[in-house]
Amino acid sequence: MQASEFQDTAERLSQGTTEGDWRSAISRAYYAVFHHFLDFFLSQWS
Repeated sequence: MQASEFQDTAERLSQGTTEGDWRSAISRAYYAVFHHFLDFFLSQWS
């Protein structure tokens, strides 16, 4: 999964009305950032 897909999902979930939606949004946003920086660091060492 691409970082942008996690970000898109996080944005959709953040518009939800329940705490579960918001918690899931935070989790997806975390993985978006993680994968973004993973890609960045791997590109620096290649």
